[in-house]
Amino acid sequence: MTYLVTPAINNFRVLDTWNYVSAPQLQPGIVTVTQDSTAVTYNPETPTAQYGQPISITVNVTTTNGVIPTGQVKFAISDSSDELTPPSGTPASANLSNGTATWSPCSQAPPGCLLPAVGSYQIVAEYEGDTNDATANGNGTLEIQKADTSTVITNGSTQPASLCPISVTVGNLNAYIVTVRPAVAQVYIGPENPTGNVSLTDVPPSGVPNTFGPLSLTGDAHNLSEATAPFQEGLTPEGGHTLTAAYLGTAPENEGDANYNASNSSECVVNVNGVPIG
Repeated sequence: MTYLVTPAINNFRVLDTWNYVSAPQLQPGIVTVTQDSTAVTYNPETPTAQYGQPISITVNVTTTNGVIPTGQVKFAISDSSDELTPPSGTPASANLSNGTATWSPCSQAPPGCLLPAVGSYQIVAEYEGDTNDATANGNGTLEIQKADTSTVITNGSTQPASLCPISVTVGNLNAYIVTVRPAVAQVYIGPENPTGNVSLTDVPPSGVPNTFGPLSLTGDAHNLSEATAPFQEGLTPEGGHTLTAAYLGTAPENEGDANYNASNSSECVVNVNGVPIG
């Protein structure tokens, strides 16, 4: 911003020995007031989110003179594929509040927001400036991490499947359903099922464990983030047994799959009863 300034001549005491006529004459001048420079930083430095979970990106905008800026920050993710396209009506910008702006892609999902895959994404936050503060860009990295999982054992021989504890007859085949799902309910549409293998371990009264499997998970067509594997086992001998299931994921790493972390179930008590007489 430019201002035209006509300075006034100060009051001088004219001395006998000072030649007023030859004194310097003050001329009109121009004073230019420039916008203050700004900087954009991420908080935290590397935003992270688990697969299928909400994404939140926060930036701080600061000025050289310490005055809190106002205005908007525009956000962009360098991978402009459909995976990260916000749904219609979701602006890729956020207003500053006390120098801070937070943007949540797909904040209106579901419906209409597709899932970002596990990996790293380059993000740019552009502060648009205001009357007194200049524009600035901040580059960062968004990390989408594998989702934690929950592994559960249920009794598949009942309708509907019942939770533990389970009572069975010694030697009779019983269905034990192992289900793997995200530990936290996912908000994006289109997540993939957990894939890979699960195992089932039985600890009988003797304390010597026996492991069944591994079996491959089958995706649930009605719940796209859930997968199951059925075990048909006849437990012996009579007495209290403890079952645990392990989501192994894909071999050979057995650390889950590309989108989900491995997990173990809690203990499931199975009471193995003797064959009824008569």
